[in-house]
Amino acid sequence: MAHLRGEDVAQLNGIFKELVHEVTLHLATDELEYRLLMEEIVATSGGKVKLVKLTPGDAADDAEIARLRIARTPGMALTSQLGKGTLGFYGHPMGYEMATLIAAIVDLGGAGHDDEHPLISPSAQQQLDALTQDLRLQVFSTPG
Repeated sequence: MAHLRGEDVAQLNGIFKELVHEVTLHLATDELEYRLLMEEIVATSGGKVKLVKLTPGDAADDAEIARLRIARTPGMALTSQLGKGTLGFYGHPMGYEMATLIAAIVDLGGAGHDDEHPLISPSAQQQLDALTQDLRLQVFSTPG
């Protein structure tokens, strides 16, 4: 069963065409429907988004889930060479959460960002570069 409509696939193809860096989605779930949805999303990226499927309860996968700091399932850790850490995403990307997930992939993939249009301001980057310890920042969002 297809989770994405034809117009969704076309829109994602256009969005992901702008990615400069590869983005990897490390998906920790044993839910088949969630895995199938992520496979469909990844298939629209022209190879710019990769999917690593991790099964909670599998010893090797549990070690990777812990390394990526995926604290809850279903959950994902998003990584790219543009980021210095991981971006966590928990739950199912339905409704507005889908837009949040796609925006995170776009940001981590560097789409629309270059030296003249950085993802964050130079002053914010200086402050982040000055950190001497790892930082775990958690942001929770709900519809307004």
